[in-house]
Amino acid sequence: MPGSEQAGRASRPRWLLFEDLEIHEAARTGTTCRVVLRAAGHSLVGETVAVVSSETERCELVARATVTAIGPRIVEGARLSFGGVAVISPFGEDLICVLLIAETGQQSIRLVGSCARSDHGARAAAFATLDAANRWLEQYSVLPLPTEQA
Repeated sequence: MPGSEQAGRASRPRWLLFEDLEIHEAARTGTTCRVVLRAAGHSLVGETVAVVSSETERCELVARATVTAIGPRIVEGARLSFGGVAVISPFGEDLICVLLIAETGQQSIRLVGSCARSDHGARAAAFATLDAANRWLEQYSVLPLPTEQA
């Protein structure tokens, strides 16, 4: 039943939880993005700086900061990297899609996450990144079961 599958997915714990997003623009240095996540009771912080001139580039900046926060601390012997961001509009709804690449030894896995854009595209980029990363972490069960639900 489709409803049962969706209910089961919604009730699964998330390994990585979103806590905060800060974006600061400066004419000289570009745009600084700071993302704070929570994993197994610990805060993970990622920061990136780039010159941003479009909404898609802002989403890319946020996704990169989110990947930096996740970093190598989550899966020993694995590397998670940013692959790209796309804004698509199926059915008249804007979605932010993020591609991550997880490399574990000889294996390379392409992970796609998505989130409805709503009012804040940058926040949706962080959520799309976490959507992809959390499904990967769930599959590999590499962290202790989270005590918090979001």
